[in-house]
Order: sequence, then C-alpha cells, then structure tokens
Amino acid sequence: MNKMRFKDGKGDPRGFCTFLDDEKLPRGIIPRYRGNRLHVLFNISGIYVQYHSLFVQYLKTGISCGGLQLSILQVFDSIDAKCELQVLGLLGKMLSGPWMKLFHTSAETQTDHIQGIAIVKEVVDVVKEQIKHSLTVLTSSKDFFGNSLYPSEDNVLLKSRETPAHEELFSHMMKACLGSIQVLQNQYKKYFELDVTEHLKEETRSARSHNIDAEEITGMFSTAKQRAPNATLCFLSCKMRAKKIRLLIS
Repeated sequence: MNKMRFKDGKGDPRGFCTFLDDEKLPRGIIPRYRGNRLHVLFNISGIYVQYHSLFVQYLKTGISCGGLQLSILQVFDSIDAKCELQVLGLLGKMLSGPWMKLFHTSAETQTDHIQGIAIVKEVVDVVKEQIKHSLTVLTSSKDFFGNSLYPSEDNVLLKSRETPAHEELFSHMMKACLGSIQVLQNQYKKYFELDVTEHLKEETRSARSHNIDAEEITGMFSTAKQRAPNATLCFLSCKMRAKKIRLLIS
C-alpha cells in the first residue's frame, strides 16, 4: 500500500493525497517511509486497521494503477492480511510503542541504563507468558510494560481489539510474532547475567539507552560529505561539532 505514495513504485501520489483530503484525513497519517523499522511498520499497520474500509474503497474506485492496484486490493482485503495487520497494530500498542516512549528519550529524561536492563528482562517474561494465552491480548488492560491501556481514548487500539476475521489464524500469527522474543533474550543474555554493583551503576549512569544520537551524527557526516566531497575528515568533524553546539550556521 505504501507504494501508492511513490511514483517510482508505480503508485499514484497525487491520487493518494486527494483521497486523504476527501476523507478529511491528515496527509501524514501514513509516513512517507521505506525501510524495515518495526515500530514504523507497527504504527502503519494500526492505521490501516483503523481505516481499513476506507482504504479498500480507495483501491476499488480512487486510482488507476493497472495491475498494482488490483494486486494490492486482492491482498489487502484478504483474511490473512486483515489478521496480520491487526496483530502488528496490537504489537505497536503493546510493545514497540511503550518501548519507544520509555527508552527513546532525551538525555535529560532517559531511563537509567542498568534499570533499563531489568525492565527488558521483565518484559521478556511477560511476553513469554502472553504466548500461552495469545487471544487475551485483545482484552488485556495493560501493555507488556505494565502501563494501563485506555481503548476508549485510542481509536487505533479500540479498532485493533475487535474480534479478528479469523481467530485461529490471528492466534497463530500472534504466537509466531511473540515467539521472536527469544532473539531479544539471546541478545541480552550477557546483560541479564551481569553482577550489578554500585560501581557499575555509576560507570553506566550516563550511557544512552538508544543509538539515535549515533545515527544523527552518521547522517550529519554523510550529508556534509556529499556537500563537500573534497573536505578533509578533520574539517568535517570540526563543522559537525560546531553545529551540535550551535556556533556555526551553514
């Protein structure tokens, strides 16, 4: 569906925007994003669940993209796709959304690094238990981090908690997705086995719980190199440092 936002995907960007305007939906409701970030995928899936009928109608009458339109319509309106979108949308509300809100924060409000490890361990245990009762995710009053859920105040969550088009398929998909928590457990295995001391807590107090800052610097360097391909590494480094502390305006 996201291909409709891009001409090089043989989509219809103008028609897509017209559809959003006609339905009085924000133009940014579906991020102009192509990649594999799970939290973005989960967020988009939740939007598709909330406005599924509108997008189906759009695919039937709103565009003319030949085979792409018909293929997307056939898949998007299938039971498999409905269950998959519902599972991913719920995971966004139960797992990735709370994760981003807790860990992807500024340095001033960041979660303590050691404390974060303990939180992740608790979440892993909660998800493992959820696998045994996959359908209860539709009625749970809390997310995997223990935060209260308020469906009446969240239309995406409310729509995502409706009875699935195929309960058995939904349950199977949810179990398969939640089962991937084993990967996270393997990645954190050494952290979970750490002997936490006061000295270690002090040493890691300023450690960031995400890599957003590193990604920002990488992006800045890439842009600077494109703008000045003959510049030396030292020059680019100095310019980036100056930008970060707001002493240089390019």
